[in-house]
Amino acid sequence: GDDDDDAGDARDGPIAPAMIVSDPKGIRQLVALLTTPLETYDPISVLRMSSYPRVMTLLLPANLRQLAATIARAVLRGETRVSTPEQVETLFKFIEVLIRDGDDGGGGVSLPNARAGEPMILCAGADRGVTVVNETRMRAVARWTNAMKFEITGAKFSAASPDHVYVASGLDYELVCGCWTRQAIAGGFSFRGDSRLLGMATSEAGAGKDIVAAWCESGNLIAARVER
Repeated sequence: GDDDDDAGDARDGPIAPAMIVSDPKGIRQLVALLTTPLETYDPISVLRMSSYPRVMTLLLPANLRQLAATIARAVLRGETRVSTPEQVETLFKFIEVLIRDGDDGGGGVSLPNARAGEPMILCAGADRGVTVVNETRMRAVARWTNAMKFEITGAKFSAASPDHVYVASGLDYELVCGCWTRQAIAGGFSFRGDSRLLGMATSEAGAGKDIVAAWCESGNLIAARVER
């Protein structure tokens, strides 16, 4: 009938462009809609919902960066286990706006514009590099490419020396301490365990002091006391 013909014409016509919400009240409501489930349920499960990325497309780039930071904080706050390649891929699909080059992503802030005391997010993974993101500005502050020979599975800021990071790989025996502001070992060190490293942790040990430890596949624990 005529109705069927009209429906067919509509399906064959051009797809309307996605709507972007720019009204402040609408943005607040949309962000609340997207963030509330992160506080109640497992963040990775929420991100795998088919409707979640579609709703995100309604946000402006600046609001997307804010939401990406909220997602990262939710994962860290809930100590969510991200243990499979699929989960890692899901997570980075939603937070890549924090570290991607370009006008709508990271890479636009140079180190002199990073003010002391501003919160930073440390990102590392399969690309073997380290990216430090200024949480306040939602911009990548520095990238240390090829920080390790293999995929990085553990990364922590140094409390004793905030411009240094500890990184480790579950595919290697090595734990590295390097300077993310200079993108080099500069002033840091590295040491190796007796087998693959399964995990790492750090703890403050007083003013200007850290303890960094890694658990080896052999069951042994290796640790170092670090002073600035």
